[in-house]
Amino acid sequence: MDLPFPFGLPFASAFYEALLALTFSMHLVFAQLVLGGTSWLVILGIKNAQHDNVARTLRDWLPFALGIAITLGVAPLLFLQIVDKQGFYTAGLLGSHRFMAILPALIVGFYLLYLQKKLGDTAQRSWRVLLPILTLAAFAFTGYSWSEQHALAQDRDVWVSMYAASRMHYSGAEVLPRFVFFASMSLPAVALAALLLTREAKRCAGVAWLGIVGMLVSAAWLVATMSPTRLEAWNGGNLAWSIALAVGVATAAVGWGLVRFRSRIRPALLVSSWLVVVLSIAALREALRIASLPSRAPAREQLANTHEHALEVGGFLVFLFFALFLACLFAWLSRRVASELSRSRGA
Repeated sequence: MDLPFPFGLPFASAFYEALLALTFSMHLVFAQLVLGGTSWLVILGIKNAQHDNVARTLRDWLPFALGIAITLGVAPLLFLQIVDKQGFYTAGLLGSHRFMAILPALIVGFYLLYLQKKLGDTAQRSWRVLLPILTLAAFAFTGYSWSEQHALAQDRDVWVSMYAASRMHYSGAEVLPRFVFFASMSLPAVALAALLLTREAKRCAGVAWLGIVGMLVSAAWLVATMSPTRLEAWNGGNLAWSIALAVGVATAAVGWGLVRFRSRIRPALLVSSWLVVVLSIAALREALRIASLPSRAPAREQLANTHEHALEVGGFLVFLFFALFLACLFAWLSRRVASELSRSRGA
């Protein structure tokens, strides 16, 4: 594919791929808030920051963010079953019960978030350390499992041997650096949210810079593990997305530098640069997945025909209606939650 993602694909394929990347971006934003926020709570708990504005804000908002993240994760899963049914289902079946363990992990993490919110500053120090660690373990397991599932779905050469050996653990070279990259990416995301909610500039800038450095190191690690085919997809027709990613990260770094050293908060600059980063990551993620699909013309043609058939089924207007409805509902809920939190703190 010589053109940037999703151009160069048949119309139906490009349509579903674009929707997959867009809905994944929306899910990714809130998933990062949860993982990054929980990581920050671990640090604050270890530092014994009992009456801390950032910790209080994170405890208040993280359960809400997790609910939104799970809700927004449904759409990309549905679109993924259309664009790559074979890879998605095969990886899920090979991982079997291990991937199913994501469900209880999420449930435990959800209730632990609410428990931290209920206890608040009144919790003993041991609980302020232990509860965030247990919560982070649940979400880190979930994130790592999804990274493993995504990588396994693309490594078709190991499917037969993995099934024959009855293995449920996949240890591909890209799994760990990919997880570290997305985990590092969660820190600037939650730092931005905390900055907008608390205005504690220097602390948020420090967390954001830590995440950006982690992204750069893990990105270099990830590129070093990629096959020539995937590197070609990264640097070939999708060079534009790679450049957009680099510009977004650089702009975010400059924005956080202004916050840290000059106390100049530029919300529009930080938000827009991070949206560019998230969208670029989603596009490159899909471009690399497409590069792993069978190169045989009949297989590609059959997949394109599947997309054409799905598009003919209809239902797009219904999807669009509910997407807009849920977006409006989310905006209203966000304002309502923010208003209630402000009122409770002022009481």
